[in-house]
Parts: sequence; structure tokens; C-alpha cells
Amino acid sequence: MGIEDWESAGALPLLYGELRQIGLESNVVELEAFGFTVVPPEKVGPPGSHLAVKEAVVRASPTVSDHWIATVTAGATSTTSVGS
Repeated sequence: MGIEDWESAGALPLLYGELRQIGLESNVVELEAFGFTVVPPEKVGPPGSHLAVKEAVVRASPTVSDHWIATVTAGATSTTSVGS
């Protein structure tokens, strides 16, 4: 019997199956264990698709305190402090 057969798990087996199919189950574990995760660009979407998400985070930043946004290009990383 696999986890997908556990009635008590509700919708979680479907979600887990989707996460496993797209290779994000380890990211969910990292998020739960460490409070953050790094999703590699090839798992996020087409090149440039992250820009809308980054802009939304920056717009929301006044309501979030003391966090950083990292930008990685050609092996170099720069960070920007956002919030108070």
C-alpha cells in the first residue's frame, strides 16, 4: 500500500504526486525544515518568467521586514536589502 492509498491523507497524495512529477518534493522538504529553499531556474519556468514574481515581491516588501533578494548572473551573486 502506497501513500496514495491512504484515505486519511486526503488530497496530500495528489499534491505529493504533482510535486514529485515536477521534481520539487525536495524543495518542499527544505522549506519545511529550514524555512527557505532555492528552486533552480530550470524548474521555475521559461527564461524571464521570474521577473514578474520578483517585481511582486519587491512591491510587497514594505510589509515585510529585513529580507534580501539575490540576483545570480553568470556565476556572480548580488544581493539587495529590501524592507526595513
